[in-house]
Amino acid sequence: MNTLSKNSDYINLEIQNVRHQLQELIKSKEGNLLDSKVLDLSEYLDSLVVKYANDKE
Repeated sequence: MNTLSKNSDYINLEIQNVRHQLQELIKSKEGNLLDSKVLDLSEYLDSLVVKYANDKE
């Protein structure tokens, strides 16, 4: 397995983890998508998805 693949695998696992955290956070905030913590975690998830897509190119 090359370094790029390992990096992509790590990012993919992190995406899954953060996505789960975000779902739980949204539930705890009673669906408030404008909560600052929800927005911050969502922004982080977006950055991971972009990084993953760029690494796959």
